[in-house]
Amino acid sequence: MRDGVGRSPFTSSHSVEFLVESPRVVVVTLVGEIDLASVGELEKQFVRAWEPAPPAVVVVDTAAVEFFSSPGLNVLLDVRRRADIDGTEFRVTVESSFVRRVLEVTGMDEYLAVYPSRADALADIDLD
Repeated sequence: MRDGVGRSPFTSSHSVEFLVESPRVVVVTLVGEIDLASVGELEKQFVRAWEPAPPAVVVVDTAAVEFFSSPGLNVLLDVRRRADIDGTEFRVTVESSFVRRVLEVTGMDEYLAVYPSRADALADIDLD
């Protein structure tokens, strides 16, 4: 259930912060290493973002990501597909050169709506 701010630790090097910016805008902040050990919790947080109903916008903030493996990228792809089906805008912030490079090499930068910062991703949201 979307009920405000939450932090969900994977291990000492993984976490997901879940923040409801408004009743229709959810920000999911990824921290640390997004790998096989962390994707299960990441998937749970995205399910939580859709409860009780799909949000208008989901922003994934990757500013604090230190490592991004293919299982983590697959979660982003799955959530993007679900967002498309539900009419939810899915935005990803990419501040680090590491994450930018991972998305470029995999071609995901062409598939995802990429923004240079959280502020940019939230700036032009029109909920009318």
